[in-house]
Amino acid sequence: MTRLLFILVLLTGACLAQAGNTVTITASGAPTGSCSYIFQYIDSATGTQYNCKAGAWNAIGGSGSGTTTIASGTAALATSAISSATCATVVTSSGTGIATTDVITVGFNGDPTAVTGYVPLTTGMLTIIVYPTTNTANFKVCNNTSASITPGAITLNWRVVR
Repeated sequence: MTRLLFILVLLTGACLAQAGNTVTITASGAPTGSCSYIFQYIDSATGTQYNCKAGAWNAIGGSGSGTTTIASGTAALATSAISSATCATVVTSSGTGIATTDVITVGFNGDPTAVTGYVPLTTGMLTIIVYPTTNTANFKVCNNTSASITPGAITLNWRVVR
């Protein structure tokens, strides 16, 4: 009996020693503010799980994808003439949370190959330069041809994920 009681005390002590290693916080929306290495956070709205890495929240998964959409939107590109070897004024689209280290994924909202300026010709076509700045997705249309081009209307769909 003494031996059984001694084993029970040892096992209970080992189990209790494991308690309290992680603090789990569950709420709706992405976490904000600083954190400690023992914290983990679960966004109840999306299922995304976050851990604390170097004092900052880091998305580690959720919904099976392992990524979180930071921002998304559309951008209608300008239709004014673009001279040879120049770029049009940048078109911007606001996106809260975009960082300069992010990559913006872009797609057309329709087939661009029938739109003036984006038709594949032997004389060339317009190029779209995409880049992030803080809280902004930027789109610049440049003309690499030897003649001025007045582009047709094009709308881009864009997204930033981490």
